[in-house]
Amino acid sequence: MEKMLSEMDENARLLENDFDNEMLGPVREMLCCMDFSLIKADLPPYSPIRFSEEEKLRILKDNINVVTDFYARFAARMRSMMKNNPDYDLITFVGP
Repeated sequence: MEKMLSEMDENARLLENDFDNEMLGPVREMLCCMDFSLIKADLPPYSPIRFSEEEKLRILKDNINVVTDFYARFAARMRSMMKNNPDYDLITFVGP
């Protein structure tokens, strides 16, 4: 789990500082599949608007702080859970 969280930290750092880094290709592809209303405040939820790949990358780059903030909060909370519950070996996620 710590390895995964460390990879998330590194991906977030690269997204903020070197968005076009070729190592991030799979990460950018995954992020371009998400609902862009989650990162772009002026879109209605589950917006039916379709964007070209270039538009998706521009929107993603312009709003990358939303993505990296999520990564940072997720990693911090997971590390806190792991520290506070060292004997637990299962993690369950619930919610959208």
